[in-house]
Amino acid sequence: MSQGTIVAAIELGTAFIKIVAASVTHERVILLKHCKVSSAGISKGKIVNYETLREVVTQAIKFVESTEKIKIAMAFISISDYDQEGFFQVGSVNIRSANSIVSDDDIAQAIEQAKEKELSSEYYYILNARNPFYIDGERVENPRHLRGEKLEVGYWNVYGLEKDLTVKTHLLDGLGIPVREAVPSSLASARMVTDRTDRKNGVLVIDIGKGTTDYVLYQYGSVVRSGVIPVGGEQLTNDIATGLRVTESKAEMIKTQHGNCVLDPGRKSETFWLHGDKGIGDREIPLKALHAIIELRMEELFMIIREELGNLAEPERIPAGIVLTGGSSMLAGITAVGAKVFHTECHIGQNSQPLDNQFKVPEMSTVLGVLDFVMQPDNDDFPVKREKSGVIGLFKKILSFS
Repeated sequence: MSQGTIVAAIELGTAFIKIVAASVTHERVILLKHCKVSSAGISKGKIVNYETLREVVTQAIKFVESTEKIKIAMAFISISDYDQEGFFQVGSVNIRSANSIVSDDDIAQAIEQAKEKELSSEYYYILNARNPFYIDGERVENPRHLRGEKLEVGYWNVYGLEKDLTVKTHLLDGLGIPVREAVPSSLASARMVTDRTDRKNGVLVIDIGKGTTDYVLYQYGSVVRSGVIPVGGEQLTNDIATGLRVTESKAEMIKTQHGNCVLDPGRKSETFWLHGDKGIGDREIPLKALHAIIELRMEELFMIIREELGNLAEPERIPAGIVLTGGSSMLAGITAVGAKVFHTECHIGQNSQPLDNQFKVPEMSTVLGVLDFVMQPDNDDFPVKREKSGVIGLFKKILSFS
């Protein structure tokens, strides 16, 4: 098969820069190479040192291109800016025809009302996600040609600062790789760890990274709410460093080796040695002290999300439960804390595509989801506004991996 268009999904994360390159034809998408390098110059979705980040990204792209002898033609990036804002808006119209049949004009007017809020020039829309239609208060999948008096539709709209996106696209443009699409990290991750049934039933996906935690709530297959919390694994590491009076590097090691979100009652009296050699300067640390720090921080994080969602997160509204993903979701006992806070089932998500083991880990969900998501722009599960993606029309086939 001849080589198709070479595209790259790119995640500019606080912990890692991840790139997945793929060859795209009208028939299929073939993964060619992936790269994960330690990040620098970006924190919580914000570029804090442009030149440093540019150097890291440049080296990662060179590695991908030189290893496979390819040239990336375009990029799709994830966005996880913690200061993005969202609002839910409902458009409604009185059905105007004499026979009370919903027309295309009625539908268009309701949609326009739900999306009519204009933003000031420094902001741009990240997401316009359509929710179900209602006729006279009853939910319908497609209102066209149905009878009633009033038609309503809601949209979950998310917007962010134009400059935050511009600086990222400028960085990649400067490397000869135009950015064709920016995808919310939460939607990208959810794409990989849930299926259509989950999203129809109602599910909350929480992606816990190093610097931020992204979440998205689905009900009736629609994005009902989404958000970014500026708290992630590095805050937990800082808590451990402060609580145990150790350096951050030592705290990260302790978290990895001994961390657990829930203290086993049978291990309450256990301790571990700070350095492990029992020499001068070493000291014993109670395991329960470490686990209490971790549980408190994770419980606080889940409570923030629960409070932002309000009654939308009641157990009966998310029967598919809570799905955790992201690099910091691998903490032992974290699902127990999630289940306690949300009063429903909580589990670690598995990437749903038939992938090699190297791609199945939770920390790869976002970058793979970006690739999958943008190749299926017409999928009803993701009714996202797209205006700048001239390439999208080329890719109509379902994403496949080989």
